[in-house]
Amino acid sequence: MKVGERKKMNFNQAPMDDNGVSVKKAMELIKDSPYYDKIYHSLKLDEIQNEFIPISGAKSLVDSVIQMDNKFKKFDVKSELKNVKCDSLLDKKSAIIEIANIEDENILKITKSDLIKGITTYSVKSDYLDMFDADKFLNYCLTKEYQDIIDENLELLDIKNSTNENWKQFRFLIDDNEDYYIRAITSVNRYKDYNLKFSVFVALIALYRVMKAKKEEFIVSYFTCSESDVKVVFRRTNYKNIMKGLDVGFELELVNDEIKRESVKFNGLFSINYNGEENVSIKPNINGRILSFSHMVSVEKVSRLLQGLNEAIDEFVETIYKDAEYIKKAKSPKELKSYLYQKVKNSKHKEFRDKYKKEVQKVIEKENVNTLYQLLDLMGKVDLMIDDSDIKAKDFWKFKLYEVLVGGKKFEN
Repeated sequence: MKVGERKKMNFNQAPMDDNGVSVKKAMELIKDSPYYDKIYHSLKLDEIQNEFIPISGAKSLVDSVIQMDNKFKKFDVKSELKNVKCDSLLDKKSAIIEIANIEDENILKITKSDLIKGITTYSVKSDYLDMFDADKFLNYCLTKEYQDIIDENLELLDIKNSTNENWKQFRFLIDDNEDYYIRAITSVNRYKDYNLKFSVFVALIALYRVMKAKKEEFIVSYFTCSESDVKVVFRRTNYKNIMKGLDVGFELELVNDEIKRESVKFNGLFSINYNGEENVSIKPNINGRILSFSHMVSVEKVSRLLQGLNEAIDEFVETIYKDAEYIKKAKSPKELKSYLYQKVKNSKHKEFRDKYKKEVQKVIEKENVNTLYQLLDLMGKVDLMIDDSDIKAKDFWKFKLYEVLVGGKKFEN
């Protein structure tokens, strides 16, 4: 399996017998966690460890996250920048970075050497070179095949950097071939390693308690994960009808990205069900955040925050039911399509603009829309065009859908 390769599943792809997961099976997600005891006590797992979480698709989710995590060995190296250098450029997106004088005994047990080299993945090449405002220039030299200028500049940069005492943390992966990859560069501030497995586990436990309290049902509508990030959409099965053939409901989205090491986020989505079986998800704001916790807080605080999930969901649902009424008052589907096109055309959102804007404009222009259902189909088609790993672009698109379907009437004077 390659670094960055994704596993994904829609609800209709889940095995027929996947009607949920036992708490004990879910606890395999945290069995190696350094915070196991704190998690066990803070979440009061002794009260529910023999129970079953009836969230269809949950077993497939747990198995997939564990499988992805086991594919790679992960470790972090803290180093002063004077011990780090860019050894060579492979292409515009990747380079080889070398770290010398490693002293951490735990790292040395893994690497068997105090000098290691790793191939950059994701945005690491530009993150490193941009510390010195060098990425754009060196990419230009690559395009022009000025290898001599590249070599000379990398050598001079290493010399100039030889006294740089700033610290950074480099996040490494080792694959089955014993190849080293660097997936992120972060600060060295103390943090709790709330990894993908931890976040999926606490989401399942918190949502299970919401289900017991409210006597409601959820399913795993969709999930996607790589070795470094996970997104899960849990869909509540009860909907509210707002007009013939169109119902609205609630989805809880879990997002955790180890690469950026931002907070673990629980976002609210507005699920529109039409024609009895099709769904489109929109976001009332670009974040749609219901609750979140950073990697700096204690396990005990995480537990306290999750206790507020039930109330937070109630507040969010009340808002989306009110917002849904504006869909009935919306303009004609053709006018809404034109409004959507203008939203895309005027987009300044970097991730969306750079990778998707032109193609999305073409799709919207070409599509014939006469009914609301056809408009929703178009919106869903574009959503599939946006790669799951482009979380910010995906969020941006779902927010634009909200603005078109709801915002136009809700905020007009």
